[in-house]
Amino acid sequence: MKPTSFRIVPFLALSLVAASLQAHVVINEIFYHAPNDLSELEYIELYNPGKAPVDLSGWAIEKGTEFKFPAGTKIPADGYLVLCRNREEFKKYYAVEPAGVFKKPLSNAGEKLELVDASGKKVDSVRYESRSPWPVSADGESASLERISPESKGNLPENWAASLLSTNRTKPAGSPGKRNAVYSAALPPVISDVKFGKGYVAPGESLTVEATVQSRSPLKTVELRYRVAGVGFENKEVAIPMTKGAATGFKASIPGQQTNQIIRFRIAATDTQGETRVYPAENDLRPAISCLVYARPQLGKIPGAMILHTDAAAAAKAKQDRKRGNRGMMMSEEDQQRWQAFQTLDMGIDLASAWWFLLSPPEATFATRSALQPVFGNQQKQRDALIEKTIEATDLKEKMPGLPKTVKTFGDNLAMAIKPALPPGQMEAFAKWQETKVAAGMTWGPETMLRRFVPLESFFYRATSGPQITPEQFVKLKEIFVPAMHQRQELTNVIAAAMSGKGDWGKAQEQAQEMVGKIRQQVVLLLTPEQVNEAEQQEMPAFMRMRGGSRSSAAAKPGAAFVFIDEKSGEPRLFDFVDVESRNAGFKVHFHKDQPLRGMTGINLIFEYEERFVLAEPLAYELYHRAGNAAPQYDFYRLWVDGDLAGYQLMVEQPNRSFLSRNKLKGDGNLYKILWYEQGVVGQHEKKTNLQSGHEDLVALVNLLEKTKNDEQWAVIKKNFNVDQVLTYFAVNTCLSHWDGFFNNYFTYHDVKGSGKWEMYPWDQDKTWGYYDGIPEGTVFFDLPMTYGMEGDSPPWAKKGEKVRGFRGGHWWREGGYFSRPLLANPDCRTAYLARTRQLLDKVYTQEVFFPVIDKLRDRLREEVGLRAKAGEQDPSEAERRLDKNIASLKEHLVKRRDFLLQQEELKSAGTSLSAKAN
Repeated sequence: MKPTSFRIVPFLALSLVAASLQAHVVINEIFYHAPNDLSELEYIELYNPGKAPVDLSGWAIEKGTEFKFPAGTKIPADGYLVLCRNREEFKKYYAVEPAGVFKKPLSNAGEKLELVDASGKKVDSVRYESRSPWPVSADGESASLERISPESKGNLPENWAASLLSTNRTKPAGSPGKRNAVYSAALPPVISDVKFGKGYVAPGESLTVEATVQSRSPLKTVELRYRVAGVGFENKEVAIPMTKGAATGFKASIPGQQTNQIIRFRIAATDTQGETRVYPAENDLRPAISCLVYARPQLGKIPGAMILHTDAAAAAKAKQDRKRGNRGMMMSEEDQQRWQAFQTLDMGIDLASAWWFLLSPPEATFATRSALQPVFGNQQKQRDALIEKTIEATDLKEKMPGLPKTVKTFGDNLAMAIKPALPPGQMEAFAKWQETKVAAGMTWGPETMLRRFVPLESFFYRATSGPQITPEQFVKLKEIFVPAMHQRQELTNVIAAAMSGKGDWGKAQEQAQEMVGKIRQQVVLLLTPEQVNEAEQQEMPAFMRMRGGSRSSAAAKPGAAFVFIDEKSGEPRLFDFVDVESRNAGFKVHFHKDQPLRGMTGINLIFEYEERFVLAEPLAYELYHRAGNAAPQYDFYRLWVDGDLAGYQLMVEQPNRSFLSRNKLKGDGNLYKILWYEQGVVGQHEKKTNLQSGHEDLVALVNLLEKTKNDEQWAVIKKNFNVDQVLTYFAVNTCLSHWDGFFNNYFTYHDVKGSGKWEMYPWDQDKTWGYYDGIPEGTVFFDLPMTYGMEGDSPPWAKKGEKVRGFRGGHWWREGGYFSRPLLANPDCRTAYLARTRQLLDKVYTQEVFFPVIDKLRDRLREEVGLRAKAGEQDPSEAERRLDKNIASLKEHLVKRRDFLLQQEELKSAGTSLSAKAN
């Protein structure tokens, strides 16, 4: 492994850097990539460091973007001037009045900007980049690029640094119109060529760090500052003087440390003029260079991985999860009690409904809202703390009978807390309402289901309780929600009929979600993006997810570390300051864009409750790969969490922009994830990119597919879909008996600025290869019909001629999805789909191709299942027996499924090439 080094492009010549620029205007700040997909939010700031104003009439910014300053434009002495791409968007976040608007967007990958005067003479230029040696924090992580010294050249990366990061990286930062946070009168010393061996040291081995330090003024001090971090801690920073060697080289050594600890170090250099540079800077994504203290662990035939939580709370939570031992298992009796306790408290302590009752009447004023807002904010914190404390209690079983009393006590305390904020007479009405609500108890009638399907109370609460809401917005929000509540009530009979089995669940769900979508659209138009983001950031606390957690977007500098270990060489690769998210049955790891793991910026480490799932999912992705369909990368890792062996986990790549890029797509289109538990087109498609725009493209496509038939519909399909790719997706699902993959378990991508077409990518493939919920033990599911997923398909339990929408019974049948229903029923598209399925059965999904793949999977995991069993205090021999049994069932599915499909009349007569019309 090559020595690890971090390099800043060195001075072209110290004399050039030291040369003081003549008094003129400089490009001082560049905000080229806003967070949260705010693509219209870009700006360029100019600064006049001189003592006299400068007339910019006829000046221009050229190259990367284009803007010509109109006559009369001036920039004052020691003053700033800001240009932006979108004035309205800019003013939502900054109080500065922009002097102009440029139309051509700045490149997120980097480009050259030139400032020229009226004669065309270049005054200043910058060629910024999104990767080192330029600050990566400016690449969509909320920071801007700030010039350090206006008196030094702008085309040097060492003269630029990231602005302060926002506490929540979804909110734009930067400092337009005012002095940069990193400002320095003169350029500080420059630190480059940092070297520290291989990036890891053995336990007890000292770490020698070398660096080049150059300065326009004599150096006063150069020191190495380091902290040691480990499971649940990070020590205070220690400073060591660095000794000068030949020329501009400096060196120092850090004492040896213990296994699985991380040495995080920085270099600080100060010159005799008092100018100081610390590298890496405090505002970098990685505010220190990291070195792992590493002792090679035992490895088998799969890579190794380590997760190290340096945050004390995160380490304690991870330890608690391991101690409970429920990760990846069926819900235990304890988890069931926790879930019941949560439901009792969640439904009983309903602050959103109370907020709605108090503020929805016409007489409820903004003044009342403002008085109630801090009270409810405090009550919300108490509610969340109470629920979390209750369901994490070790004696929960004994506490369960007393929960109704707990709910009543909280309600009484709420009434006392809000009484001073209410107008006279309203307290009595609230008390009566509260009695009625408590008497209703925890029931699952139509009214409760309505509140779950169309949660207007919760939506209103989040939208109106934010501190930035204005009186005008409050009034208009009530004008949206009050009639919506009456409209929701009209759905009661529809829901009641569906609950009794006499109505149409699909229709009820579609109506409910259509209502939610329309209301959300109205609210988004009324609120600012920052207010919308604040409302939507009020996610469920981690305890509401019961067996998982969520990524905290507020963690500006994640402190967790992930280590990847190559199974052949044993060499580790440390990814420090990354975000490790606890999730159901495993973890999700978010890497920085400039330091991906094998091209991936997001991975999932999974071990579901059925061991067969851990085998079926990667084999499903393998079939997609071999069929030529884009699918996540996968592998198995032997995982240690905070030093404890967790056993082997399935690694699955997260579909995101890096995934799209790896599959030859630019990634600037619309990526959606399907959510089976939501309703309607909008609700079931969670948008993952371009978050500031809506679902218009998706809704328009679905409507077009529903309104057309036969040849006209086929023309729509060819125009809007990558037909071969999408039909390959459905054909693989058919081969795998994947009942869950036609309406669910996929991402869909609209390549808006490229081909303009839609594609589909598989996700969550655990219930493939012949499994469905409730399947008899020892059997495989192989007779999924060829009509499954298409418009007109009916479940086995349906009466002849009965049209079924939604899910009403059975274990595997579901109605097709928004794409599968029309595509698989269209005659021409179906011809191509059948041909693609037949191709896979003849050439890919065969014993000759996949039995060796399955055998290799078994061989790689033979040792791993035994180790995982030992870690979980189970019988290793029994674990190996289950492995062999599962491997046999996977082969059994392949044989039986192929035989079943090849006997189907549609496939017997299908061609082996796609319909010519598809091209």
